Amino acid sequence: MNYPIFYNDSYVVPGGGLETVRKADEVARRILEQFPDIKLVSPEPATVEQLLLAHTAEYIEAFLSGEPYYVASAALGEWSEEVVASVLASTGGVIEAALTALESGKSGSLSSGLHHAASDHGAGFCTINGLAIAALVALQNGAKSVGILDVDAHCGGGTFDILGNNPLIRIGDVSTNGYDAWRSGQERHKLEITTDPDTYLDVVAEMLEHIGSVDLLLLNAGMDPAEGGSAGSTRGFTSELLEQRELLVAEWCERTNTPVAFVLAGGYVGSNLTLGGVADLHMHTVAAIAGATINR
Repeated sequence: MNYPIFYNDSYVVPGGGLETVRKADEVARRILEQFPDIKLVSPEPATVEQLLLAHTAEYIEAFLSGEPYYVASAALGEWSEEVVASVLASTGGVIEAALTALESGKSGSLSSGLHHAASDHGAGFCTINGLAIAALVALQNGAKSVGILDVDAHCGGGTFDILGNNPLIRIGDVSTNGYDAWRSGQERHKLEITTDPDTYLDVVAEMLEHIGSVDLLLLNAGMDPAEGGSAGSTRGFTSELLEQRELLVAEWCERTNTPVAFVLAGGYVGSNLTLGGVADLHMHTVAAIAGATINR
């Protein structure tokens, strides 16, 4: 089924060193080659008003101006006007993917670098928390509840920092690495850290059931657990296992008729994983969502 995925060239920072600002064009190229019915749609950049839904005015001012530099560059280790353009475009893509999924059932954005960004700072390659902003914009536009399934290798502490007290949000986080771990006393949020490939899919399935009935699911579809990569790489987490994970999520969304919007999240070059290989992993998400039928 044809569905829109948000992307434009601004997502990519020319000469950028991190996969966070490099890999989206590799994925876009594969989509055009393998899924000609999928539309790549250029999003509007996120506005300052939207950024302020999740972040403090002081942090946004630093991010936009580059001053103080240590604040503006903390997430990526660099700051430039091209980085700002990339983050604004990527964040806008997550917002538009969420709103599109609410309307038509499914969408995505080739965005990375989201879930570690907290209200007043960036961290872990994440500058602006587009997941949190998209969830809040969705609630402003008719959603009565939003679930976030975070299957990046690392925990989404920034997302919890921003959204943890919102009663309309349910967070389910399945990680393989304890970086940015969080703890909640509220039953609607749950974090599981597992490195066992034999039980991983069961944990993801249980997390989906924990999230339960929501008006929109935001999928932070990290491929960084993949063996052979660098940050987050976990023994036994093969391409086939991660493909099965994405099919599991897509099938759950179809069975429960839950609108879904995905982002790429983590995925890093390593000793046995090239940038092209990272892009191939992310195509598991694109393909799985393409096969899901969600009626709106």
